[in-house]
Amino acid sequence: MEKSVITKSAEQPLSDSATVDADAVFLYLTEARYPSESSDILKRAIRRKAAVCVAKDGVLYVQKKKKDNSIFELRFVRTREEQMKILAACHASRSNCWAHGREANSQKDH
Repeated sequence: MEKSVITKSAEQPLSDSATVDADAVFLYLTEARYPSESSDILKRAIRRKAAVCVAKDGVLYVQKKKKDNSIFELRFVRTREEQMKILAACHASRSNCWAHGREANSQKDH
């Protein structure tokens, strides 16, 4: 299942600043090739996105700069399921002080 661009509707693709699928960027970084039937506009968008990404051990990272010009990498979360799993882990964690504090406050009221 290889998607190369997210579209607004079935017949109207996005403009030059097309949203590039992470799989297309990963393919370009690891194998130096584009998805089949990629337009010139899409190829340019893939190259632009790949300029700020790096692939390590089968994982795609986005590189960001701090104010002191040091670079750090953020792991690119590819699937919706993985996004929801991370979100649930962050919000349901016992170390989440906000959620833990609300539970303690609600128990005091009863």
